[in-house]
Amino acid sequence: MKKITLLFLVFPIISFAQIKLMGKVLDASTRLPIPYVNLENFSSKTGSQTNQDGVFELNLIKGKQTDTIKISCVGYLEKFITNLQSSSEIVYELMPVIFQLNEVKIGKGKWVDKEIGIVKKKGRDITFFNQMIQRPGLQRAVFMKNVGNEIAYIKTLYFYLGNDMFDAPFRIRVYENEKGMPGKDIMSKGIEFAASKKNSWNAFDISSFNLIVPENGFWVAVEWIKNDKYAAQSITYDVKNADGTKTKGKSFTYYGPEIIQRFDTAYGLTYTKYLANKNWFKDFGGVGIRENKRQVNVDLLIKATIQVCQ
Repeated sequence: MKKITLLFLVFPIISFAQIKLMGKVLDASTRLPIPYVNLENFSSKTGSQTNQDGVFELNLIKGKQTDTIKISCVGYLEKFITNLQSSSEIVYELMPVIFQLNEVKIGKGKWVDKEIGIVKKKGRDITFFNQMIQRPGLQRAVFMKNVGNEIAYIKTLYFYLGNDMFDAPFRIRVYENEKGMPGKDIMSKGIEFAASKKNSWNAFDISSFNLIVPENGFWVAVEWIKNDKYAAQSITYDVKNADGTKTKGKSFTYYGPEIIQRFDTAYGLTYTKYLANKNWFKDFGGVGIRENKRQVNVDLLIKATIQVCQ
């Protein structure tokens, strides 16, 4: 197997005593486990996510028990926890939010489908570097520009899946556009999908949510989730240290499918947010020596079909 050598700066390693929290997150109404709930400590930028059975494990630095932990999931009221103690039998409950679907507006014209987003059919395969960031709670979002002032609904979302773990489940998020970045979540509940085709576009119908296209556009995001059945080890790689020595045989665990992306396009509106980080930031990629090592825009291959009344 081919190895990859990466260059990292080595800093002194400080060992902190930790407390471990283990438990489940349940629906307060049904008492059933809730999968893929995010637990976030923003002060230390650490977090965790429940797995497919609602089970979580969260490590905190000792002395940080008074930090606030945010527990959140689409379709539920957020919960904030403090005064934490090491335990293996914690149960947190989240209260579901009651949503009312948007009423379908009947227009006088003809309903037609329009495709928006990243409509290109091919991108670059950078599997290993995608694996390095594919952790539970990671989100990457692409902007969908509105096509006009007509009544429109979001019908279908498309994601171009690569070859690596293409059939692993992932969560879909839809956000309002707020000052050019993802804003308020407009989904009424979390929805998880798994692809059926690799190296191809995969379509997911969300028309039952009756999501009206906002006038200033919207964002479609992929959230990688902690499904233990699809956890995978990366290929082995070597780390070149600052002093010239090498640390060999490194690997890491990653989750979920690879979404193919393009570089240096005119669109260039892909944003990323890590778990336990409140802010989104714009994605940039680098190109090689032939292109003078420029920093370029990144497009994750995500698009949508909207129904427009004309």
